[in-house]
Amino acid sequence: MLLSELSFTIERVPGKDNELPDILSRNPCTEETSSGEPELERMFPSTRCAHNKNQEPSVPVLSALYTTPLAKDLVLEQQLYPIICRDMDRWRRISLNPMNTQEDQDFLTNNRLDEQGFWRKEKSDDKWRLHVLITLRPRILWEFRDAPLSGHPGSDETIRDICQRFFCPGMHRDIRRYVSGCHLCICCKPVRQDLAPNMRLRAAKHAWETIAVDLMGPYPRTKDGNRFILVVTDLFTRWVEAFPLRASDAPRLMRILEPQVFSRYGYPKRILSDNGTQFTGHIWAEAGQ
Repeated sequence: MLLSELSFTIERVPGKDNELPDILSRNPCTEETSSGEPELERMFPSTRCAHNKNQEPSVPVLSALYTTPLAKDLVLEQQLYPIICRDMDRWRRISLNPMNTQEDQDFLTNNRLDEQGFWRKEKSDDKWRLHVLITLRPRILWEFRDAPLSGHPGSDETIRDICQRFFCPGMHRDIRRYVSGCHLCICCKPVRQDLAPNMRLRAAKHAWETIAVDLMGPYPRTKDGNRFILVVTDLFTRWVEAFPLRASDAPRLMRILEPQVFSRYGYPKRILSDNGTQFTGHIWAEAGQ
């Protein structure tokens, strides 16, 4: 909407000569803060806020409904889950006792409890991740993928965004299952399938080297008794010729093709057709030989 107010000319620049704008298409660098320190404002996606006359919303209000911030829900759920409550009590007990075993020291080092929740540090990258319960997985998936500001990313991008912020066993499997079953993506994105061996693409290099034949009809009978139309297309020049037919049997098709098409343009190397009975019978096969 902002760009529509400006007058400018769009020019394509090859990627090798246009490296600087690449930063606009990348996620913000997460290394700006100190290593290992969680930052809750950067951790969660933008949330919708209730409209306030005295305070402008930080993002455009896409809905008048107010939803509880995801961060607040996660902290509340952690306090109600027995296993995480047990780990939080253990962390408090160990932090107050200076004489601990090596196992307790490792637990204290790899976990953290503060007002923002119970965190776990991954040894692979030394980053803190918030413990997530199974009950909140659908909410997290919706916030990071289906929300209006998320944009329905693919499986790999969704896994990367969520697993950089949260810790939950089996999250990769759930994300891939969730994304593959998205009704909106199934309806809107094309399904890429490999062509069968007998349906490979055939690019024509010369005029009337490859033609396509097809039948249209039956239509209401004309005064001459015709009900079908035989369509012949040259796949190189896209030249189309149509012939009216009273019936659609193979002998009648050959009586049209021989004098009307082959005698003028020559015999093609390939003829493409569908699996209609006219094109799969022995009469059509013998004529092709």
